[in-house]
Amino acid sequence: MVLPTIPSPISFNNLKTEFNGTNPVSIDQYYEGGSLVPAGVGVTTSGQISLSNFSGKSKPTYVASGLKCYIDFGKTASFNDTGLTIYDISGNNNNFTINKAKTSGWSYSAANGYIYTPFSANINAVGPNNSAFGINSDVTIEFVVKADTMSASSSILYMPDSSSTRMVNIHVPWPQDGNVYFDFKTGASLTNRVNYPATTTSLSHYVFKANSTSSFYMQIIQDNVSRATRTTPMSLTGTWNGSTNLFNDGATNAWGGYFYYMRIYNRALTTAEINQNYAEARSRFPSLPNNTFA
Repeated sequence: MVLPTIPSPISFNNLKTEFNGTNPVSIDQYYEGGSLVPAGVGVTTSGQISLSNFSGKSKPTYVASGLKCYIDFGKTASFNDTGLTIYDISGNNNNFTINKAKTSGWSYSAANGYIYTPFSANINAVGPNNSAFGINSDVTIEFVVKADTMSASSSILYMPDSSSTRMVNIHVPWPQDGNVYFDFKTGASLTNRVNYPATTTSLSHYVFKANSTSSFYMQIIQDNVSRATRTTPMSLTGTWNGSTNLFNDGATNAWGGYFYYMRIYNRALTTAEINQNYAEARSRFPSLPNNTFA
């Protein structure tokens, strides 16, 4: 829930309901980034704090509208290490199946909420026909991941159509030049592409967005900062009728690193929604920098 907005009164019980806590309640339990209030709420992290700081605040939540697939290794409903199926927890049943047993080199940590897929394991998780995501000419794809290196990882998500047109191809990064790439509904000319040099192998939050009616027709956002944009209309081609591959391009070009979650939306999220999802990510991963997307 959203806490009352001043001049409406805010009580300690309101704080307990939203952020938990034990009696007797003390205001200094509720610094942002502490054990109760996650990063991204927007209250003070130290020093003077009062109930008024919590006016209109709430625990961050992610955007649900247009969400077609959500896999999250921090949620046992999505993966519980008893099989090879990665379950979509968006309610759309867009599940993936890992093609190799753990003896091939990958691992899963429920405590830390990730699957680790070393580049050498060359695993692929095969998902539904990409028509299941209901994407037309707008999309938002969101990840929290940590690449192993900037030179030994390839496609993290690859969706061709039945004629091998790249409907979606994402590299975080591409091993040939260390760039993060986003291709969308592009033919052999690869004109619908944005990219930028990767600068870190730290845990990062990525947003890949295509918007057919925006001044930014394609955009890559890393840690809530715009890194690459396309400002001219896209020449869209291809049909949503092919496979979906996670951690791999479906052949032998694998991604290597720590994979925490992925969300696929069949629309372009707004600036406010991107900030909302980033706040939710920071509530789970406080090491993410405190940036505001604009």
